[in-house]
Amino acid sequence: MKRCLFCLMLAWASVTARAELTLPGMFCDGMVLQRDRPVPVWGRAVAGETVTIEFAGQTKFSRADARGRWRVTLDAMLGSAEARSLIVRTTGAGLTLHNVVVGEVWFCSGQSNMATTLHERGHAAEEQALPANPSLRFFTFRRQYAETPRSDIKDGRWYAAGPATVSYTYATAYYFGKRLQPALNVPVGLIQAAWGGTMIQGWMSREMLAGDPELDAIAESGLAANRQGLRTNDVFLAGGGDPKKLPWPDWRTAQTPTWLFNGMVGPFTPCGIRGVIWYQGEHNVSDPQPYGKMFQTMIRGWRTAWGEQDLPFYFCQLPGTKQATTDAGKLALMRFQQAKALVLPGTGMAVLYDTAEEQNNHPNNKQPAGERLALMALAKTYGKAVEYSGPTYAGMSVEGDTVRARFAHVGGGLVARALPAEYRPISNKPETKPLVRTSPGSELEGFQVRASDGTWHWANAQIEGETVLVKVAHVLQPQAVRYGWADFGFFNLFNKAGLPAAPFASDLGDKP
Repeated sequence: MKRCLFCLMLAWASVTARAELTLPGMFCDGMVLQRDRPVPVWGRAVAGETVTIEFAGQTKFSRADARGRWRVTLDAMLGSAEARSLIVRTTGAGLTLHNVVVGEVWFCSGQSNMATTLHERGHAAEEQALPANPSLRFFTFRRQYAETPRSDIKDGRWYAAGPATVSYTYATAYYFGKRLQPALNVPVGLIQAAWGGTMIQGWMSREMLAGDPELDAIAESGLAANRQGLRTNDVFLAGGGDPKKLPWPDWRTAQTPTWLFNGMVGPFTPCGIRGVIWYQGEHNVSDPQPYGKMFQTMIRGWRTAWGEQDLPFYFCQLPGTKQATTDAGKLALMRFQQAKALVLPGTGMAVLYDTAEEQNNHPNNKQPAGERLALMALAKTYGKAVEYSGPTYAGMSVEGDTVRARFAHVGGGLVARALPAEYRPISNKPETKPLVRTSPGSELEGFQVRASDGTWHWANAQIEGETVLVKVAHVLQPQAVRYGWADFGFFNLFNKAGLPAAPFASDLGDKP
């Protein structure tokens, strides 16, 4: 009996020691470490303990400070699909992560169009039929918002793409990784950190928003509304209210400025990553004007948080959907506000209006989004010789009653994609509508010119070489030209690489 008690005491001491040696939640079996740059590893241990880290032939040491915190940096490593163990130990405890590989790590964030899974879009079955790919891995964790900055996440898990796992993977991130991984021939790890129905200000820190009076006011208003909402909940619950019917529901708190950055971005900023892909903006369409400033501020702020001022940041432009009369035109303006971020180096924008659905804010087809983001990464981050952009506006000239618009990224030539006679307002429902052309008989759909009185008119447009000739019969002195400037439409200017032209308005400048 005494011997058994002694064994139990030893076992308890071992468990306690292990509990005092910890790693952050993203460090677990199956992890992908970023190649070609120093790799930080950190955690907690008993204060003053020496911590030893072993991986891929390297051995590093650290000493836990007075608060038990320790950190080491592994030397930069080449990409490798070899499954190796990362060992962390002190004199009284040890942790081993199995099946750790080295490759490319991307942070995938935004709202519902990023968080939408293959299962939700109905495309899981065709991907489940593919063999498992242990070199394409995803990280998932429990979503969390927080009033103050968090240092860690909960319930983290790395898993490889395969028939048993792919169904509930972010669709956009999946198609991004599926295109990227074989092209690079190294493991690719994608951290999934999105939350549907959220605003951009939720993904920004308080310091980011405080730097500008307009953004600071937006932050204060949102924070105050949440404080009041939570107080209302407290009163409601104290009076016996049903916790499932809170007057200030959970989704409202998830929209609070800074709370998502605190809970779902900040914990990852010590971790080495290659870049970010982003799909968000739908919940800011009702007030698009501040978005351009907020988006650029957020990109700069995330780069500062990760300590990399050139961190690649590639994003999806909203594809579009029909808006209520009170919001007409706001989505077109939102696209312009998003495109303003292209003035920042290391950014890229996936144009997606060809995936849009008139009555569905969540287009069913996420493959173009993921693949176009991957093309940008391959070309701009990895230097691959691939066309990554559709035609982009490069200037205009007026030739009598005709505007000649010039384009870059013609990708082998400009193309007028065929237009359907009818379409489905929601792609996975059988109902169809006839396509009503804005300019019947025009080769290109979606061009407008501005007359001398300031009014805009849908125009006839045709391709001539690497330019487009745009004309309206009754507008004799055109002043400006724009393309794709509508909440929803069948715009059909592409290049031969199969990529759509970016919407633009010449009167708003040659560059966004």
